[in-house]
Amino acid sequence: MKGKPIKWPDECVDFLRAWCPFFLDKELAAILSADWDMNIDRRILNAFRLRKGIKTGRTGYFHTAENPGYVPPKGSHLSPATEFKKGMKPHNTAAVGTKVKDADGYWKQKIAEPDKWEYIHRMIWEEAHGKLDRQIPVVFLNQNKDDLRLENLMAITRGDLVTLNHTMKLSTDAEINKTMIITAKLKSAIFGATTHVSGKK
Repeated sequence: MKGKPIKWPDECVDFLRAWCPFFLDKELAAILSADWDMNIDRRILNAFRLRKGIKTGRTGYFHTAENPGYVPPKGSHLSPATEFKKGMKPHNTAAVGTKVKDADGYWKQKIAEPDKWEYIHRMIWEEAHGKLDRQIPVVFLNQNKDDLRLENLMAITRGDLVTLNHTMKLSTDAEINKTMIITAKLKSAIFGATTHVSGKK
């Protein structure tokens, strides 16, 4: 017998599109289960996300090469004049400082060889406020990923995210969103303090 079909709130699609680049499916499933009492796991959330065409921008694996057919003996040189030599770089290798958009619309920059990249909005925030834990996302207050001004960026914890998602929904107005996030932070702090005091009784 099949279980009851899961009723997904309309807000789930917007929520997942906004936060998939920052959290794993397992973490998002835990957040949704706690926030909307949905009782879902990573596999259920992953299937729903794929049905809705929501991408994370991550693959999580390396693609294996196809069968090459004939393989020349080790050490043989089929084209010495044009073969790749030690120290050479592919013609399409991005130089340090190159800026590109990922599949989810976030700007990133190559910061070191051979292939080290960082999201530009995080670099800007950390330059002003210091190093940030990788689990804490930096959000765009006006929801515009091309607006990389420092005043348009704010760090938000998972606890703040749960509180924010439970009571409010971000808009395209930066000032309104900033107020909502600050309110969510205060509510999270109050809840944490209350829980700490209750635990001492």
